[in-house]
Amino acid sequence: VVVAPTATPEVVAADQRGSLRWEQREFAPADLDGAVLAVAATGERSVDDAVSASAAQRGVLVNRADRAELGDVAFPAVVRRGPVRVAVSTGAAAPAVTRLLAELIDAHLDEVLGLDADALRRLVDVVAAVRSQLGATGVTRAPLDWRSALDGSILDLIRQGREAEAKERLLACLSSS
Repeated sequence: VVVAPTATPEVVAADQRGSLRWEQREFAPADLDGAVLAVAATGERSVDDAVSASAAQRGVLVNRADRAELGDVAFPAVVRRGPVRVAVSTGAAAPAVTRLLAELIDAHLDEVLGLDADALRRLVDVVAAVRSQLGATGVTRAPLDWRSALDGSILDLIRQGREAEAKERLLACLSSS
């Protein structure tokens, strides 16, 4: 539920799609009755202060867009690539730095491993299968050196679409560690 006298085009469109409900009016403390989380992002300190005060009285967690240090919750920036999620945060100390880092990760993530989104998905599938297979045999109870096991040769096999060989090599490497 978004409570605001005016809304961005994105909020209006989400309201029209039914993704959220926009109540076109001023905030009232009762808006937080039964809530778990409130986001105070009005751009008006007096309104954000009122949201924070009402949240505190009701035991509701609050995120302050204007003064993060006064909130209970900070949201990370998230970069998504297939099944991989990379979250970046400065603990709400510097949202601009969080955004910058997320943009840089997003722009260069494929270069880091040399894998596009599809190859990254295949790598995750192979590692998940190996992890499951090792878990079924009890091997995962011992410390495994996944970092060393995921060396360049495994990544090369994934790049070449040779997942079965990558899985065999990964299993062999981890089983011997």
